[in-house]
Amino acid sequence: MKRTRRKVAGITVGIVLAAAVLVVCRAGEGPASRAEAAVARVPSDSLAAALLATVRGADPVVCELAVRAVDGRHGWSSTADELAGVGATLTPLQRATIQWAVDDGDEEERPDPAAVEPLSAALRDPDPCVRRMAALKLGRSGHPRAIAALTTALGSAEPEVRAVGALGLGYAEDPQSIDPLGDALDDGSPEVRAAAAWALGEIEDARAVPLLIPVLRSDADPAVRRVAAWALGSIE
Repeated sequence: MKRTRRKVAGITVGIVLAAAVLVVCRAGEGPASRAEAAVARVPSDSLAAALLATVRGADPVVCELAVRAVDGRHGWSSTADELAGVGATLTPLQRATIQWAVDDGDEEERPDPAAVEPLSAALRDPDPCVRRMAALKLGRSGHPRAIAALTTALGSAEPEVRAVGALGLGYAEDPQSIDPLGDALDDGSPEVRAAAAWALGEIEDARAVPLLIPVLRSDADPAVRRVAAWALGSIE
């Protein structure tokens, strides 16, 4: 399953990098975090908690940029060094958190399963950016417990939780998720339907085509129809 790496103009990278500095470099503030920074190897559950804390309360635009940065869509190979290069003074904990956050999800470098528990709990966090970041990291981890948590979230009574569950399954690009995502295309919430359609486009499996065509033709929400059109175009 291919992972699309989008190439962007230098100015766009600069904007995203600046946003990531504003968001990510709040990690590690305070005496407790300075003490953690002295630890040679910070456990992955602590890194997950630190990452989620950085995006809590983020403006939607900054949140989107931070999510894209963490998703590795700009091909940064040494993000902590690049952040330091634009004037940020990073503690050891900050550097460790950033490097963990931008892990590209290669099999040999997937986050430790210990991070799954705090990330799974964060899917139901009141803060939308915390939920989004948790869904991203769970999906990209590819861990079976992470996929199970996202699938459970897709069945939540709360539409905002169902939506991030769908997003996370899209980030996972797991063909096993086609059926539950297909069911979500009939959800009462346009946000959930759009997230499910996007996820099916990310999975890029031809079995999703007959599920998406009715959405493109007849969904009541034009935004959902647009996402369905994009998803169909993404499936080869």
